[in-house]
Amino acid sequence: MANTTTTRGRFTLEEKIEKKSALVIELEGKLKTAKSELADLKKTKDERDLMEYIRSSKEDPSVLLGRLKGNK
Repeated sequence: MANTTTTRGRFTLEEKIEKKSALVIELEGKLKTAKSELADLKKTKDERDLMEYIRSSKEDPSVLLGRLKGNK
């Protein structure tokens, strides 16, 4: 209790900084997870779009596949 009058404000500020730092770390983790999930969703959408293109195409799927492999 000796520090209650002289360092209470500083202690409170340090405590707030620690809490904010912990919050930033937590939010950075959530952001990383969200970015990863978004990348997975985009990949899934691209795969669905490709499958739909192959199904709707009148060309032989092996010809389409060869053309796709040639583009990479």
